[in-house]
Amino acid sequence: MELPVLLLDNAIKRGTILHSDIFEIDHAKFFVVIAVTKDSVVGFFYINSKVNGNVIRKEEQYKLQYQILPTDYSFLDHASYIDATTVTPISIEILVKSIKDNHTSIKGELSNKDLEGLLAKLRSSKLYSKHDKERYFF
Repeated sequence: MELPVLLLDNAIKRGTILHSDIFEIDHAKFFVVIAVTKDSVVGFFYINSKVNGNVIRKEEQYKLQYQILPTDYSFLDHASYIDATTVTPISIEILVKSIKDNHTSIKGELSNKDLEGLLAKLRSSKLYSKHDKERYFF
């Protein structure tokens, strides 16, 4: 049975947290969706167990590390950080195929508090253009 793209309208939205092994790294990652457009899912803000040392030395990138806690998210074992430094799109078709093939699964949603906190950081960031802010963060 084909997974209908329409299913994504209800299941995947801003704040959805997914887990996937479709990336060009050696392990599966949790990530956060920040926007859904007509043909793509945008964000792919990885959730990392610690902030990368290179990011710590770059003030504007460091400001876009958002801590989330295991007390709020059952799939986390320890405090982790959403790395919101790069907006990356993936086509809806690729994402649907990865869900169908069991390479991607929906793990939950950011709490309203965390979603609003993350969006506030994104909206005030110097890293993103006015165009990107209006398109993805409002």
